[in-house]
Amino acid sequence: MSLKVGIDFGTSNSGVAIYDGQHVRLLPVDPKNVIPEVIKTVLYITREYRCYLGQEAVEAYYRDNVNRQRRFVKQWAGEIDVYGADMHYVRDIFVYVDELKPGRLLQYLKTALRKENYQGTRIFEKFYTPGDLAKTYLTLLKQRA
Repeated sequence: MSLKVGIDFGTSNSGVAIYDGQHVRLLPVDPKNVIPEVIKTVLYITREYRCYLGQEAVEAYYRDNVNRQRRFVKQWAGEIDVYGADMHYVRDIFVYVDELKPGRLLQYLKTALRKENYQGTRIFEKFYTPGDLAKTYLTLLKQRA
């Protein structure tokens, strides 16, 4: 007899079930959640590249961010072309970034897969494509299952 496994990779929540030929059973993939068979489609990646998902990700995010010190620095983010009447010029864009940020909390990972021009995001020194983010989340979910 072989087991069949199904994953529901949802925009807000995900789940994993197994089928043994007679019964379908949802797996408790998020023991910290009120309903352990449902896991939030949330990924938290720390500065050390430790990854958390579901309720554990939310708890780690709050643990790392409540009452912590912050230090904002001005950082170059890119350039934009400005057009008006007969003028055209390029302008530098700067953002203020918390250089002490301990991690990134990512929600709605599946939404990024639908956006045609979305290339990905930088998390500290590493660049993640939408596929990389989905792979990271699904790999952790598979380990839990």
